[in-house]
Amino acid sequence: MRIIFLTILAILSFSISAQTKMEKEYRVKQDKVPENAQKWIIQNFPEAKKVKWYQEISNGKTTFEAKLQWNKTPYSVEFDSVGTIEDVEMTIDFEEIELTTRKTIEQYFLGNYKKHKVLKVQKQFTGNLSQFRQYLENPNQTGITTNYEVEFQGITPESNELYEALFNQSGQLIQRKTIKTEANINLDF
Repeated sequence: MRIIFLTILAILSFSISAQTKMEKEYRVKQDKVPENAQKWIIQNFPEAKKVKWYQEISNGKTTFEAKLQWNKTPYSVEFDSVGTIEDVEMTIDFEEIELTTRKTIEQYFLGNYKKHKVLKVQKQFTGNLSQFRQYLENPNQTGITTNYEVEFQGITPESNELYEALFNQSGQLIQRKTIKTEANINLDF
């Protein structure tokens, strides 16, 4: 039984670590964005003044993303190619994650990397996002799931990579992707 468990664990670990995120993002004009995506932003962030729209191509999938500031907090809202809401992300500091969740995430880092550095953290909301604004005002509403997307540099004896990891509300790893960036054409001396 233990051998079966370890085999399954090894397969899952490999499938988690084998994923790569290759993403290209382009600024687009608002008139190129699906109308229902624009309406969702107006309904949920009516005070947002400078909404910047992007088209994102990641692993063959095209999405639209609105980037904005609301209550002095950066938000990123992702829609599929026809304008259906996929998720909302707000930038936070790592220390803003609830203590027990943060400790679980830190245990993941300590158990898998010789050294690590957290570069960016976003609190991610998925699920029934039709009433997202009401959720922000009353977080006890059901139907919305909270995850944490953490971008970090991780060093192991074999590699030094940039990663994006998704953790659930309890701090358990859901997914980890290696981030591949385009080669830098600038020569640094």
